[in-house]
Amino acid sequence: MIFTCGGTAGHVNPALALAGLLKERRPDSGVLFVGAHRGIEKKLIEDAGWPFRAVEVSNFHRSLRPREIRHNLVSLRNFLRSPGEARRLLGEFPADLVVGTGGYASYPMIQAASKLGIPTAIHESNAIPGLTTRLLERHTDLIMVGFEECRKNYKNPEKVLVTGTPVRGDFFQLTKKAAEVIDMTKHVGEHSRMGATDVIPFVPTMGVTVEECVEISKRLGQRIWDELQIPSFLYEDSATSPDRVNLAKVRKGQFEGMPEKLLQPEWAPDFGERKIHPTAGITAIGARMPLVAFNVNLATSDVEVAKKIAKVIRGSSGGFKCCKAMGFMLEDRGIAQVSMNMVNYEVTPLNVVYEMIKSLAERYGTYIVGSEVVGLTPAKALIDCAEHYLKLENFDCHNQVMEYHLVGME
Repeated sequence: MIFTCGGTAGHVNPALALAGLLKERRPDSGVLFVGAHRGIEKKLIEDAGWPFRAVEVSNFHRSLRPREIRHNLVSLRNFLRSPGEARRLLGEFPADLVVGTGGYASYPMIQAASKLGIPTAIHESNAIPGLTTRLLERHTDLIMVGFEECRKNYKNPEKVLVTGTPVRGDFFQLTKKAAEVIDMTKHVGEHSRMGATDVIPFVPTMGVTVEECVEISKRLGQRIWDELQIPSFLYEDSATSPDRVNLAKVRKGQFEGMPEKLLQPEWAPDFGERKIHPTAGITAIGARMPLVAFNVNLATSDVEVAKKIAKVIRGSSGGFKCCKAMGFMLEDRGIAQVSMNMVNYEVTPLNVVYEMIKSLAERYGTYIVGSEVVGLTPAKALIDCAEHYLKLENFDCHNQVMEYHLVGME
């Protein structure tokens, strides 16, 4: 079977999920992935251990600036050559089925397979189909869609099958392994927790939409219950009620208090029965924006100052939306820290909370000695800070930041 996809992770991941399921059920199956030469798909697919071949295709820009016109001429040349490349690949790798999951590379492969009489199918994860998927409708035998409302966007509804969005098995396997090796009845620690796999966040990035992440979270929650008997709550953008948006509120009671909590009328799990797994507890699953763990260190050994500042800035106390904050003592350095989780840096940018902490610190007779970002952070969260402090005018990070063009950043 050939899977053809590219452009964004939202096109690649469904293909990886389908390929994994195929190998799980038919271990003797041959699988080949086909994408663009310079797309993100090559790294994602090869990192997942699948063979990859490329065709020379690229996107078209809508701007009429000279640079974009030159790019479009190259893309047109590649587009005209791509059917021949696709036919050569199909000759080298005789396929029983060619499946496209979106991206420019899908077009020549599906079109060539259709002309050669090879069965074809496309899968569209988005509620609104992309251009390539719409153009391929007349060349394909089956159209699989993630949402029922997507059906109306096609001229041949008899071809359309609502399948949902495929979920890669990695997430399930991680949950299964955690349940095997972690016994929550013996687990202790500083951080609040309620399960062996405490939380599984799905973060929309690289072309994946929030809606896709919500659908994936639901499918995973159902599978975890069906196969592992571990119940779960949906939180953040996947939440089924306002009380379940905030993870801290969902997790309240922790593993030890969760059996009693689940008996309350408003706290039935979204998947599973009103009882936790005996040793693996319960899991929170949901779609959310990228979280930025941002800490600010103060030139004081008085932890109460950090706690007072945290109370002012955190959203639950009437401060900034999408800001969770607490005050801690860094014992090894003898200074206090305001520790934050910025759950949506676009609603409340990092520079905004930094300036408020700076002002409040001065009020309490101290100052900021430094700040830190813990773990991964979206580049745009930091670019927004640079744009603010440099007072850049008419700045467009998507067009003016070099790395956006080199590595396909969002």
